[in-house]
Amino acid sequence: MGVHIIPMSVLSALVNALFPAWCAVCAEHTAGGLICESCLGRRAEDIRSPAGLIGCRSLGLYSDGFGAAVRSAKYGRNLVLMDSLGVWLGRSIADWTGMSAEVVVSVPVPFGRKLMRGFDHGQRLAMGVSQATGIPHAAALKCTGPVRQVGNSASHRRQLPRTAFDSRLALDGKRVLLVDDVVTTGTTLSVAAEALRRGGAAMVWGLTVAHHECKE
Repeated sequence: MGVHIIPMSVLSALVNALFPAWCAVCAEHTAGGLICESCLGRRAEDIRSPAGLIGCRSLGLYSDGFGAAVRSAKYGRNLVLMDSLGVWLGRSIADWTGMSAEVVVSVPVPFGRKLMRGFDHGQRLAMGVSQATGIPHAAALKCTGPVRQVGNSASHRRQLPRTAFDSRLALDGKRVLLVDDVVTTGTTLSVAAEALRRGGAAMVWGLTVAHHECKE
């Protein structure tokens, strides 16, 4: 009796039929990926730039599914999704005229939270951006105090100490692309950018997956 080999295309269709995949952003059916092709075609758009940054872009509103994707990746410890968001974020700025960064840097998380969660979500996003753009990644910032902003009011967020971050590398006039998951008031990006400039950065741009409306 001969062995019948089922073509991979048929197997793939069968798997998709039995175990349908849903986009982490828009919740529409995908062809097996974590993010659908329609969403992946989206470009990051200019948003109001936090103080101290040359410009800032974000993929979309937190309330439009981008926040849900970030939460799923970060709190669900979905590293594949977090890495996918990073690569998408990097590809989404191919048309960013005037942005001439030489290094990609993430807003860091405190060591205790990184240990508890098992990874640094900002660093993974930044590494994905680096992979997609070819701009080198560097862990140029460190936390020097409490920086948790989740759940805080806008007024409380704006009280983040200017010394919450410090530079751990000499940037020597480099132009930096600063990456984070979400921007709300913009204070975290501003404080991080100030630390980068103390470390010698000449210019800083911001890039996030999601942003909150009218709060940047």
